[in-house]
Amino acid sequence: METKSIKIKNGRDLINSEEYVREPVDKKINEILSSNKRRIILAGNRGTGKSTVLYAMQNRGLGTKEQTIIMTPDPLTFMTKEPSEKFNEELFDYIYGAIFVNNILCYVKNNYPLAFEKYFKKDKELLSKLLHEFDEQLNNCWYDDTVFTTSKAASEILYRTVEKIYDKLNVKKLNIAIDRFDEINSSSEYVQKLYEKYFDLFDQTIIAIKDPHIDKIKLSTSGYDIQKITYGKNKDVLREIIKRRIANDDGKQQLYTQDIFINKLTKKGDNINFSLNVLRYVDRILDWDGKSDDIEELIDKAAKYQKDEDKKLQKIIRKSTLYI
Repeated sequence: METKSIKIKNGRDLINSEEYVREPVDKKINEILSSNKRRIILAGNRGTGKSTVLYAMQNRGLGTKEQTIIMTPDPLTFMTKEPSEKFNEELFDYIYGAIFVNNILCYVKNNYPLAFEKYFKKDKELLSKLLHEFDEQLNNCWYDDTVFTTSKAASEILYRTVEKIYDKLNVKKLNIAIDRFDEINSSSEYVQKLYEKYFDLFDQTIIAIKDPHIDKIKLSTSGYDIQKITYGKNKDVLREIIKRRIANDDGKQQLYTQDIFINKLTKKGDNINFSLNVLRYVDRILDWDGKSDDIEELIDKAAKYQKDEDKKLQKIIRKSTLYI
């Protein structure tokens, strides 16, 4: 049995919902956009709000002179993790370049349909044709000695598309935000470094990662501004987030936003999802029992349970590594 009251949403859905608490997100976006570094790393565990910041940043820019395009690359292995004899470097560059520019063209199509039809549609049709041809070759390669054909058209479309966004959409500053960057193609070092070559096409590049073992000194020396999302540890922010997630239940609002809960949650956890999952556990117990003689003991029990669950999850999920 799972409570229907306390909700956990992904960043894309959250920013368009009544549960969204925008002030801390706006503050972090302002810090990012005002940074004097062109390359930003958002580091931290799952559930801290990295995706929410990126989607909110994209939304903020729509229709303005400064825009941000967010993309979330597939973490699953495609072809192979790194180039091989059959899937060589030329092929990797070709297909991942095509995937990269396809994300950008989809951004234009979804948000600027009139401009897309007039200025970008032919490039999207050509790119779709190239991707379709590649899919056919990929399907056949498992049964014969298919020799893949590549084209410079994909990279040409990428550069042309970025130029047209500046020109036709009257954009003065264009940023790219890549969520889960360190998980691309099962944490492929080759693909990460390939995409890094594209960063200079944009005014700012923001990548969200969860690799806890990054070399901060090396990255800073290479020009990266490393930032963490920590607003989930702010007691006032967390209190408001909880209120929004259980807005349909005044009783639980009053209970779960008490200092005893907020203090415990900010002390024991390091991200928003942890705090919400602890409350979901407490919620289930209270729904079953109707009351608890020692609420502090119950919170401690719930926090321990969630930490144990997170440890189990960490053992089975693929570890991500940042290679840039």
